Amino acid sequence: MIVDLKFVDESVERLGRAPDAVIPILQAMQDHYGYLPEEALRRLRDVSDISATAITGVASFYDMFRHKPVGRHLVRVCHGTACHVTGADLVEEALRRHLNLRPGEDTDESGQFTVEQWLAWVVVLWHRWCALENRLPDT
Repeated sequence: MIVDLKFVDESVERLGRAPDAVIPILQAMQDHYGYLPEEALRRLRDVSDISATAITGVASFYDMFRHKPVGRHLVRVCHGTACHVTGADLVEEALRRHLNLRPGEDTDESGQFTVEQWLAWVVVLWHRWCALENRLPDT
């Protein structure tokens, strides 16, 4: 996939070149690309006053930043305390099995679905795929 680096230039212009703009710029980049492409991170380093160390440090410290493309549909499985004790692991295991995700993978081969753990007060948040529970095998 070719990454349009013009967006990085526009984000720096709009949000600032200084190191304190790193989080808003990374958030804008992730909103635009769906993740933080390496080419875009290099471009940010080149067109701003933010060091490569600062960019890498912030991008890797916060788990809200993704470093691989996310699927078209993002499925978040709650792993908060209440969800954990009521079987969140079984729900996630069934999703992973249904999508044929291998250990360490979070996105299916077609790039349609990404499964991620989430701490929330709801059991499972379905995003654009509300009928999924009808297609899951019994756990």
